[in-house]
Amino acid sequence: MKRTIIHFVFLYLTGLTITLTSLSIKAACVLIPRSGNDIPPGTIVTTSLSSGTSAIQMPQDIAVGTELFRVTARQSSYASYQTNCNNNTMKKNYYTLGRFTNSPPAVALTSTPYGVAYETGIPGIGLVIQTGAGNRLLGEKTYYTDFCYSNTSSCGTNGQDANITYILVKTGNITNGSIDLASLPLLESVTGGNNSPGSDIVIFRSMLSGIINFTQATCALAEKSKTVKLGEHTHTTLMDSTPYTPWTDASIDLINCNYGGAQYYGIQQIGYSNTSTITDLGAVNIANAQWSLTLTPLTIIDNNNGIMALAPQSDSATGVGIQLSTTNTATPNLVKFSQHVNGPMIAGMNQTMRIPLYARYIRTSPIVTGGKADGKVTYTVEYK
Repeated sequence: MKRTIIHFVFLYLTGLTITLTSLSIKAACVLIPRSGNDIPPGTIVTTSLSSGTSAIQMPQDIAVGTELFRVTARQSSYASYQTNCNNNTMKKNYYTLGRFTNSPPAVALTSTPYGVAYETGIPGIGLVIQTGAGNRLLGEKTYYTDFCYSNTSSCGTNGQDANITYILVKTGNITNGSIDLASLPLLESVTGGNNSPGSDIVIFRSMLSGIINFTQATCALAEKSKTVKLGEHTHTTLMDSTPYTPWTDASIDLINCNYGGAQYYGIQQIGYSNTSTITDLGAVNIANAQWSLTLTPLTIIDNNNGIMALAPQSDSATGVGIQLSTTNTATPNLVKFSQHVNGPMIAGMNQTMRIPLYARYIRTSPIVTGGKADGKVTYTVEYK
């Protein structure tokens, strides 16, 4: 007979008692004011600065990375911050640094003389941020320099370490346009301790408004191509003691010239937390807008004396070239084809101007034969 064995297992559950105790958690970093000049806990000093409308006129050939505009936001009076991070009393533990309040924008240039340049949404213009009184890079720590106090286990620093400086720089080709400073990202300065990561305290925030207009000097050619008649001359004319013909005006006319004259860039401003206005410190760079002319003939006979060859034709004259100068005086300023010809651009809007240029025939060999004496030169005008 088969027996069935049944095992009975008894599980005894005893009552479990869970005791929840309230935990008193102290913030890792706190502000502990010691005097009336110290910023109290929970205070975030803010600036809301209006730059109004500023005009920046800049030459087109300035280098990438050149500073165009800067504004520094800071407190009206440099109060002190007394910071306690887990009762540490070592000055080199405490720091102030600047950071974006939200995600940083895309990088436009990884290196400029002032730091990383971020995109602004305006082609050719980037934003660099510096912080503190010593122009620290964004995110770079400025360590405390004031005293530490054992009775409060805190160390102090000046409010100037929380300065935020916005710098607009050239990152590429710039077209005339404008930027609304309110569109720039928001920034803040924080204080904290190396012994208390993640416990930084926001102490300063800045916001900007105002319009910055960027302009560059430009003109348009009055004629896309130009024919200059040097006249008809007998070949014997060039064989006498005067081996050249009179000068003929071949000047290049420019129209719709705008934003010439003095150029102002590298403008610096500073604003304070107790006012919405900004103090203009002036422009670092002042230069005159220039036009630059390059002449490129088909064939050069004498570069230093501005002599170009005639266009090759079956019935061309021989022993003759065309000479170019920027003056028509007895001692002409002869063109050098390997060099630019430069001059100042006229100030104002919708102006016209003329780039002086003169041409004449000149003997280039002892024997001159008659024939066609045509020439062709390509000119390029740039604005700087």
